[in-house]
Amino acid sequence: MIHTTTMRVLFHFIYFSVSLLSIVHEGVAFAAPHQPRKIVVVSGATGRVGSRVIKNLLKKKDNVQVVALVRNATKAFAMFPNEKLTVLEADFANMSSLELKLSPFKNDQIRLFLACGNIPDQANLELNVARAVGDDCFCVKLSTAQPLIENSVYVGTVHYTIEEELRKMLGNRCVILRPNIFF
Repeated sequence: MIHTTTMRVLFHFIYFSVSLLSIVHEGVAFAAPHQPRKIVVVSGATGRVGSRVIKNLLKKKDNVQVVALVRNATKAFAMFPNEKLTVLEADFANMSSLELKLSPFKNDQIRLFLACGNIPDQANLELNVARAVGDDCFCVKLSTAQPLIENSVYVGTVHYTIEEELRKMLGNRCVILRPNIFF
């Protein structure tokens, strides 16, 4: 179980990343007229960490639209009975489904919190979400320490694969969080 202090540090890092990018995105201030909306898409929103990210983002008074990208909307609505949250249900294995659900946000500046359960098809699911959001987003990827410690462990290998692909797609617009190795 993730310690409460670790969760606070994780949230503040994510919030700082969102806030920083809210001020300037590719050298253009958001205050200018006709600027895109500020959107935070949280995949894994009904999981342990993703749900806390959602709850903390909804507490903020910033002008940020929070979107829960989930595989089960009924579960998300039960967890987050809040009219400020947009819930999108999509099949993460189906690019057409993801692209259709995310299409209303294509002209917006999206920040993506990328998380998914450690399941057999995790790499494909997470990379599909990242591809559907687009290569001009800023991504915070929830990972694990295993890619750094031992790449032969299945979970570590999966996270390593995802991280490398995200680096190719997004370059410096991707941050990898390893909340289980705070010192």
